[in-house]
Amino acid sequence: MRLSDLFADGGLTFFPIVGLLIFFGVFVAVGFRVMRKGRTEMNHNARLPLEDGAVAATRGERSGQ
Repeated sequence: MRLSDLFADGGLTFFPIVGLLIFFGVFVAVGFRVMRKGRTEMNHNARLPLEDGAVAATRGERSGQ
């Protein structure tokens, strides 16, 4: 017995469709949220793993510009 037979016989075709719609909705929401963020916030978030209590230097501060 194949998996498609189980879904067809049990009337379970609704669940994979709902799962796909939920995944697509979350994917679009995360993509929209990422695109809305500004450059300064993204640069700050990119430096967070490198910070150890002190504020990390920006690119201009490191090179002396």
